[in-house]
Amino acid sequence: MGNLISRRLVVWTIAFGCLCFLSINHCAHAQSPATEEITVVGEEVPSAYGAPPAFSRGRFTPLLNAYVLPPWAVSTSVIYQGDALKFNRPDHSFTEEIEVGLPARFGIAFENEIEGFRGTWQERSASIEARYAFADWDKIPLNPLPDAYEIRLLLSEEFFGKLEWAFNAFFEQEVTGDRGREYGFAQSVVIPVLLPNERLKVGAEMQLTGFTDKGIRGDPSWRFIVGPTIGWKPTANTRFDISPLIGATDDAPRISVFAVFSLLFGGKETGGEAPASTRNR
Repeated sequence: MGNLISRRLVVWTIAFGCLCFLSINHCAHAQSPATEEITVVGEEVPSAYGAPPAFSRGRFTPLLNAYVLPPWAVSTSVIYQGDALKFNRPDHSFTEEIEVGLPARFGIAFENEIEGFRGTWQERSASIEARYAFADWDKIPLNPLPDAYEIRLLLSEEFFGKLEWAFNAFFEQEVTGDRGREYGFAQSVVIPVLLPNERLKVGAEMQLTGFTDKGIRGDPSWRFIVGPTIGWKPTANTRFDISPLIGATDDAPRISVFAVFSLLFGGKETGGEAPASTRNR
């Protein structure tokens, strides 16, 4: 386990360093002459194609993505999921994710997942995702965003200037082994509270998942989890999210805890309007 993590850590550190260099190098070349003055008001994170900052960071809550990153922005996350099972020892998984915003509403993400399953640690998957938003923010209702390498539909919207909502529908099909098939949806709604500049947000999150393999296509296992979600931004570019979700069906774990720490930097402002969180400040 130690050697596996060490090798993966080296690979991901090198990849992260290269992406950071590309992002910073691009931003440096894109700067105007020194006489240009840049003023930051309220929220420091650049808007992605006119989207509010909460949706411009890629990951919306531990379970959901919302929109693409600004061009040449880089976000790196460490994602933890722990399932307290009813009849077995807990399961754990750690996912390292690096996401890069590209021009023309494109994005690319690299993920590697290591899991502790029934007491045995192993590498579960390594994947590359390509993401594309059909239009600038608020040009299409609910701002649909499909992902590549698995079939997913991402919807998100801001209501009344404060209430933020995201919805992900997904369908995943394995092509080898038991050809497991997973499908369902997750949604979350959050609202900023207490702290200025939307540094603290609270809300609710839920996920419904059906799972089958080639031997039980007609008898899916349904897992429904629901509970609170909290997002805290210690600084403008860092964020910590946690969602302790309680199982509500027989096949669901007693509780699933999702925790994400993410760092976002680079990127440039796109779109003609300011982030929604700064309009009334």
